Amino acid sequence: MPKLFYILFFICIVPFPAVSQNDSVAKNAIYLDLGGVGVFGSLNYSRQFLSINKFDFDAHIGISSTKIIDFRTKFNPQIILPFGLHGAFGKTHYLELGVGCAYVNSVLIDNKFNPKREYTFNGNSSIGYKFKKKQGGFLFRIYYSPIFEQFKKIRHWGGLSLGYAF
Repeated sequence: MPKLFYILFFICIVPFPAVSQNDSVAKNAIYLDLGGVGVFGSLNYSRQFLSINKFDFDAHIGISSTKIIDFRTKFNPQIILPFGLHGAFGKTHYLELGVGCAYVNSVLIDNKFNPKREYTFNGNSSIGYKFKKKQGGFLFRIYYSPIFEQFKKIRHWGGLSLGYAF
């Protein structure tokens, strides 16, 4: 796995103190993406690691699946792990830009008609609107997010997020 995956994963799980003037700032968020990098949807966690004036930066990681049952009708899920970085400008209403990657582990058919797992990486970027109060509570995002399938083909995609910041 590339080093970028490990770095972003580390940023997401380690509780870094955020640079802020107020300790009651919501630095964590859990949200459900409809669409987005997880294709049909994903469950995500994000952690703000830097805040300077009206600029906030966070790292996020999620989990998703588009197929639960393989071609033999057995439980064998496809696993998608999106991760990346977001930068946001604003106080409550934000303009948000992001970059990231998604680890995709799929079940394919080999030449003897047996299941075979294969993994790939897809890149992504995003631009959109985010509503989040500094103190936390309801979180809303809507964004355009092209997916760069195996960094070769562009698929135009978008997403909607609903969640809770704390």
